[in-house]
Amino acid sequence: MGGAAGRYGVTTMVTEVYEALLEGGTSPDKAIRAATVLAERGGDLIELRGEVAQLRGEVSKMDTRLSERLASVEARMGILITLGVAMFVVMLGGFARLILH
Repeated sequence: MGGAAGRYGVTTMVTEVYEALLEGGTSPDKAIRAATVLAERGGDLIELRGEVAQLRGEVSKMDTRLSERLASVEARMGILITLGVAMFVVMLGGFARLILH
């Protein structure tokens, strides 16, 4: 619920609450005050929902970037490990030649 549709929903709910309070015997002044508070809180809720949706989008983008960077680091680590093993094998061969000669 957001935008005009969200506000319409809050307005409808506030009207229903106002009418229910009147039917329950609440004075019109108290019913209006309660409905006003409800409307303010409903508007706040709609704003919070929008902000949460925006934050979720930003977190999703950061998650994607982090996943891409992690994959890149893993690939580089694989290359470094392969080079390290190759260097170890070359060094081991060199030592073996020194010892056997």
